[in-house]
Amino acid sequence: MTFASGAGAFNDKIGLADLETPIPEGIPQPPLWRIFAIPVRLRKVSAGGIILTDDSIDAMEWQHQLYKIAAVGPQVYKGPAYKHFEISEDEIPKAGDLWLIDPKQPRRFVFKDLTVIVVNDDQLLARVDPASVPHLKMSGVSL
Repeated sequence: MTFASGAGAFNDKIGLADLETPIPEGIPQPPLWRIFAIPVRLRKVSAGGIILTDDSIDAMEWQHQLYKIAAVGPQVYKGPAYKHFEISEDEIPKAGDLWLIDPKQPRRFVFKDLTVIVVNDDQLLARVDPASVPHLKMSGVSL
């Protein structure tokens, strides 16, 4: 998918305020090894001053793969596949953490005007420190 014709790869920066999107109160609790995550929103205006439509932003969110964890099921990283890894409580994702997630073909729902994806614990790629977000670049989108 191309976001800028003839101008090379689309390049936009996420402001730190975008990382502070609050997790809506009352979000459902996922079962078992499921995780609910909210895509980090890109700014409405690109670094070059182009005003982006909501559809453009939605399309780019699925490419950059940076999500805020909204809710975590009770069996995340506790199933039989993980029993030999000795995973500590600090390594288990928690609400509010930033993660790179490979959503593959995620199920989605909208809760209080926020798109939420449903993923399994094996789709988590890496925990992201908010300070390192400006250094991420995926699919031509600088974060």
